[in-house]
Amino acid sequence: MGAFNEFFKNLAGKMHLPDFFKGNTLLFNNLFLVLFTVVCLIALLLVIFLVPSKKKKSAKPAESASKQAEPKVADAPAPTAEETAPTAEETAPTAEETAPTAEETAPTAEETAPTAEEETEKVKTSGKYEIVKRSGSFFFLLKANNGQLLLESSGYTSAAGAKKAIDTFKNAVEVGEFSIDEDKNGNFKFILRASAHSQMLYHGETYGTRQSAESAIQSVKNFAFKAAIKQMDDKDEFDDPAAATPVETLPLTPADHKPGGKYEIEERDGNFYFLLKANNGQLLLESPAFTTEQGAKSGIDTFKKAADSGIFVVDVDKNGNYRFILRANARAQMRYFGESYSTRQSAESSVHSVRAFAQKAILK
Repeated sequence: MGAFNEFFKNLAGKMHLPDFFKGNTLLFNNLFLVLFTVVCLIALLLVIFLVPSKKKKSAKPAESASKQAEPKVADAPAPTAEETAPTAEETAPTAEETAPTAEETAPTAEETAPTAEEETEKVKTSGKYEIVKRSGSFFFLLKANNGQLLLESSGYTSAAGAKKAIDTFKNAVEVGEFSIDEDKNGNFKFILRASAHSQMLYHGETYGTRQSAESAIQSVKNFAFKAAIKQMDDKDEFDDPAAATPVETLPLTPADHKPGGKYEIEERDGNFYFLLKANNGQLLLESPAFTTEQGAKSGIDTFKKAADSGIFVVDVDKNGNYRFILRANARAQMRYFGESYSTRQSAESSVHSVRAFAQKAILK
């Protein structure tokens, strides 16, 4: 108790209280202890009586809410431990689920090996390009898978040039324009123009019907992009008598030019052609297509120069018929095709007639 008195004296001094409080610290100590004891008792009573009553009140709404939330199930059995806990088979993936099977990882023989239908389709769309040498120039030939000749290019100075020209030809097949031309004998051939206004022309083979020429166009479209390129040997094909052969021609003098022939301009399907005929009316040559009549007339002057100094060759088609082909030179893109004949001699004879009438023929 002396310690309490000393504590309150010091506290009264620090708070600068009157001396009355300093001298009666014992009385104040007793009062403080009494009040402190009363406050503790009241607090203890509140804790004892109030806290349990609050717990009961809060528990009642929770019980009522749980009763409302629970569905009314009549005597529903409680789930067992086996039902609530997943089994090891459910939680852990099996070896079959985690590891791919050999059938999933490795392709089967059916997947890796092409089917018979795929092999047949591959053969149908294979075809080939052949680069051949003729009279010192190189040409590319597009052939179907059965060996049928579909198209022959103009001449190039090297095999590499002919091979590079194949890419140009493929582009023409993709974006160019195909047309079918009918000559005076009722034969048909397709002409491929590299673009609408291009002078680059590719000429197909001659066919007896329009349907055959249309079929050849479809074959060109099928084979052009898939055909493999085959480089032939350096032997000149013109050394082979069975192949296309050049026609021996001599320089012409003014006396060799015969009068009496004629040129005619014809329009067919929006294109214009010039025809060269002998004095007896026999058709000797039909020009490639021109987009305008004036273009066909201007083409006659170009043809006259080619007829005098160009290169004539005689070619045989798949039907055994012969025709001449005229180029201004070995690398010229423009080609002139003669009519078809049953013998090589007749085709060569028409070459000499063309050269004789070309210069003095009159345009009608």
